[in-house]
Amino acid sequence: MANRLANQTSPYLLQHSENPVDWYPWGEESLEASKLQNKPILLSIGYSSCHWCHVMEKESFEDVETAELMNKYFINIKVDREERPDIDSIYMQAVLAQNGHGGWPMTVFLTPEKKPFFSGTYFPPEPRHGMPSFKQVLEAMSNAYYNKYDEIAPLADKLTTHISFESDNVELNSIDSQNIVDSSLLQLSNQYDKNYGGFGSAPKFPQPTILNYLLEIFYSTKNHDCLDMVLQTLNGMACGGIYDQIGGGFHRYSTDEFWLVPHFEKMLYDNALISSVYIDAYKITKNTQYLRIVKETLDYIILEMTGNSCEFYSSQDADSEGIEGKYFTWELDEIEKILGKDNSKIFCEYYGVQKNGNFEGTNILHIQNDHSLLSAKLNIQPENLSKIIEECRHLLFNERNNRVKPSTDTKIITSWNAMMAKSFAKASIFLGTRYLDIAIKNTEYILTNLMKDNHLIHTDNFSNSYGYLEDYVYLLDTLITLHSITLEYIWIEKAENLSALMIELFWDNESSRFYDTSNIQKDLIFRPRDSHDGVIPSAHSMSSVVLNKLSLLLNNGSYKTISELNITSVIDLIDKASLSFTNWLSYINARQQKPNELIISYPKLSKRSTQILNLASDINQFFHPYLLISGVNQFELPNLQENPLYKGKTIVDHSITGYYCNNFICDEPLTELGKLIDKISKPYDKISNEWIYIKESFNE
Repeated sequence: MANRLANQTSPYLLQHSENPVDWYPWGEESLEASKLQNKPILLSIGYSSCHWCHVMEKESFEDVETAELMNKYFINIKVDREERPDIDSIYMQAVLAQNGHGGWPMTVFLTPEKKPFFSGTYFPPEPRHGMPSFKQVLEAMSNAYYNKYDEIAPLADKLTTHISFESDNVELNSIDSQNIVDSSLLQLSNQYDKNYGGFGSAPKFPQPTILNYLLEIFYSTKNHDCLDMVLQTLNGMACGGIYDQIGGGFHRYSTDEFWLVPHFEKMLYDNALISSVYIDAYKITKNTQYLRIVKETLDYIILEMTGNSCEFYSSQDADSEGIEGKYFTWELDEIEKILGKDNSKIFCEYYGVQKNGNFEGTNILHIQNDHSLLSAKLNIQPENLSKIIEECRHLLFNERNNRVKPSTDTKIITSWNAMMAKSFAKASIFLGTRYLDIAIKNTEYILTNLMKDNHLIHTDNFSNSYGYLEDYVYLLDTLITLHSITLEYIWIEKAENLSALMIELFWDNESSRFYDTSNIQKDLIFRPRDSHDGVIPSAHSMSSVVLNKLSLLLNNGSYKTISELNITSVIDLIDKASLSFTNWLSYINARQQKPNELIISYPKLSKRSTQILNLASDINQFFHPYLLISGVNQFELPNLQENPLYKGKTIVDHSITGYYCNNFICDEPLTELGKLIDKISKPYDKISNEWIYIKESFNE
């Protein structure tokens, strides 16, 4: 019999709609029921592609005896963290405070006032590995609430005060930017894995925010150690099992230090942010292997994660047929049957395939042998070896398509879509207008279908939800990117309206800070503000980045003021744990760079003219993190004469004209576009274009 989740639209909530647990969605009904019945809340948070969420459901939530305990003593609320990142953020702080680590499924016990008093993640059905069983936890928490409330009430108050704490602002002129950056680089160097790339040990996450920061430091300082850390990490990931060697795209993280065995779910945001770093690495090195990874990843998104209107789906599950990784792994006999004796021998040596496998008797494909060394060993010309491997990959791809696929969560999340649209736009510089068309169609989809009552909403499946700061700021970032790549000012006009709304809804003048939720959302215990940069850069750090750019593009001094004041609320936190704030560090480092702008003024041409797009691609082919690129046609220019960025920048001789300005000084206008490109092409020190092979000891 279906429970109260049956009418929800979230795939994750619907997965639990047949549980014997009397699940409620988060909302007025469930919160009032807790108060009226004087029952504590059992809050369970997860997402549809989470492997351990599935495990806990099968072990506990589908168990009738466990469900009876839950229904008798608790109001049980199930939350999809992708729909409600605000709820997830608040109570994850409680989990971290009480346990020192977090993850999903998240399990939190609350008073009827929504105050947490006990928390954890996965609990097994029977005691094991030093963990109590879930039933034991249920019995202990019900006993504590009903028989020892006087003890847990002050604990809940104290924990709520702790997780709602906000650091004090500091004076802007007291920020020692260079010292903060230098300290962070030392910490990154100490945590860097010199053998396999990445930071720390297992489990190992891709950390695109850190990689992007290091690329920007390399640009501004020529510190090759920063570039080396990025390239070795990108190479290790591209060779490892964390990358889908057959279908493209990245799994969520590696369970080991070698990048070999992943958790197999694929997240939209991971693939958006990681592909963006590979694009920038290609800009710097011109290593075509990085561009191959970008193309394969985005083509995977097109094939598996894109709807009819170029909307992007949120995730793909780790499991198929109830087994984690089954869709992505191979047996030796299977490969030999598909590829034949000769080609399978070559393929298996290249990808490290073994009779006994490397993952539960099967093989996760990973590049184990250097291409050139294997070519010499097998006495095969390198180009012929590449051809054989590609033919084998194609055959296995077609064979894999006959398998039962992991389920896809078709939820459309505004912020994640914007991230992916930006990557498609950036990739179009090298891969062609097909990718730009997808980026534009996706952005137009967001602006048309994910707006309600002139406000952004967070997901298409949750139309009553207000958008979060992340939705606004990542869409703004994409609009700015589309402007730089198309040179069409209409994207900045759209950004002008959206940025004003973002400040109205999320900026608090009194405390000089943004909040994750809007000032019209009222169903939370407090208004959350998570300023930490994780795999995804914080919406708060991104707000400073985009407002700083818009302050110039829109000639709005208040945006610059807000972007600067915004830093003052996190400096104390950065001093204590700088590696959790690397996108903030990117902004702090950018503040030290000389202003650098390139304005393209052009005659009125047909919409999205090939000439302008080609010029924009030529300009954007270089890695210029601190160059503001803008374009305007002569009919728009009169309306922008109050903006110093555009004032007087008319076309010369009826031709496309470029104005390059550095450190408040503008060069003579250029109509010879080759000279313009030469001016902005950055001469890097010699960087190897070779694919840097990292030999991983996968079988140690």
